[in-house]
Amino acid sequence: MALQHFTHPQHPLVFNANERSGISCQGCWEPVWGPSYSCITCKASYHHKSYAELPLELHHPLHPNHPLILQPITLGDEEYNKCIDCNEFRFQNIYHCSDCNFNIHSGCSSFPLTIKSAVHKDYDHSLTCIWKLMKFTCNFCGKEDNLPFLCVPCNFELPKIKRQSLHRHPLTLNYWSYSFWHAFYGQECNGLRYNCQLCNYDLNVQCSLISNTLTHACHEHRLYLSNTNTKQECCSCGEHRYQVFCCATSEFVLDFRCAALPQTAWYNQHEHPFPLYYKLEDDSGEYYCDICEEERDPKQ
Repeated sequence: MALQHFTHPQHPLVFNANERSGISCQGCWEPVWGPSYSCITCKASYHHKSYAELPLELHHPLHPNHPLILQPITLGDEEYNKCIDCNEFRFQNIYHCSDCNFNIHSGCSSFPLTIKSAVHKDYDHSLTCIWKLMKFTCNFCGKEDNLPFLCVPCNFELPKIKRQSLHRHPLTLNYWSYSFWHAFYGQECNGLRYNCQLCNYDLNVQCSLISNTLTHACHEHRLYLSNTNTKQECCSCGEHRYQVFCCATSEFVLDFRCAALPQTAWYNQHEHPFPLYYKLEDDSGEYYCDICEEERDPKQ
């Protein structure tokens, strides 16, 4: 039994039911033991049977707009090989969309997109994986990612129509797979949104759940969501916006983006969480990032 493989067009690869050399597979760089394909003419191009028989084209639910094409490992280009699912570079074939620069490892592409989880209060509900343009914060571990597992029944328990105090028309809940522009802080989002069909006004679901009256760790007084006549400067990041949270007893202002920041963030190369701080570390006037070592703005 033989097959013609796209990584070795010179000769067909011949099936071996019990390879015992332990040589590296050209599809995943793991040792080859057992069923495999290789070129007996060149004594090279060894592949696990599972990798040699991968389809050249894949239609995947995480990227429904275009087919994904199987690509060989590109040595020296870690960003090209970074997977949208595990967010890692591996010596493994990828499925790639050149139009969208979307990559998923061939191994990750076979993971189930619907799971059961004990961390969800309604264990009878399945969690479904979707891809989002804007990072979300996991309700369980607090880490940020683009591939949440969502409970569809619980999401659709949200009210179909709701009012938002800063907009005069009712907003309707719907799902938008393409990007939309967030009304409060001008960032692209996708997924569930509350939308005004008369004004093209969009809010993501997370922001629609924030109360109009806010008690926040960054300020001692209660803050009130307001639509101001002139742009107000956020006391945290320095951005100027019309729709902000204001203090009634002082001149403190917080924009919506800063109000929605998670109180804790994680970095995958550090074992401890990073709490959000609102004051400068010291009065030196010099602040640097410990990861890239570039000078940073302490307000950003």
